[in-house]
Amino acid sequence: AKQRGENMWIIKPPPLNRGRGIKVFKSLRDAEGFLKKRKPGGTWVVQKYIENPLLLGGRKFDIRMLVLVTPDSKVFMYRDSYVRTASGVYDGAKNVSDASIHLVNDAVQIQFESYGQFEDSNKLDFAGLQKLLDAQPLADGRVLSVEDDLWPAMRESTAHVFCCALSQHFVPAPPTGSMFE
Repeated sequence: AKQRGENMWIIKPPPLNRGRGIKVFKSLRDAEGFLKKRKPGGTWVVQKYIENPLLLGGRKFDIRMLVLVTPDSKVFMYRDSYVRTASGVYDGAKNVSDASIHLVNDAVQIQFESYGQFEDSNKLDFAGLQKLLDAQPLADGRVLSVEDDLWPAMRESTAHVFCCALSQHFVPAPPTGSMFE
């Protein structure tokens, strides 16, 4: 859902990690302008930005979940996922260049003076997430439950992704290693 009529977009260079090269744009026109100035044939991930996300105390967050896929295509989700939080209070498109409010990567967040101000290392376990969810009911009065709402949705989403992905060509681990991302 849009907030204040915004139409934000995020662009990521796929070969980079740790938040490097990620740009947030106030409009599709701004994102297109950025891409037009890049070298032709370059690869970018372009995503619609969620302008009205669920926030924790006014701050963005994401959940880092580990998934294991075995050679025989069995999928296992690691239950002890963790939550990464932003240091700054989310203000929509007002300041798209402020990474402290838009990106929760450790490599990005650790650069800010506010890092660790709310949570140790800007991280929560599911029990800590539940405490914050308990403290901020939704507009309809419901309180989201990690156990009853979040975890089942994560399982369903993961199952959907891997059902689609495993039917495609699945690149095995390199011969010199025993794992891949």
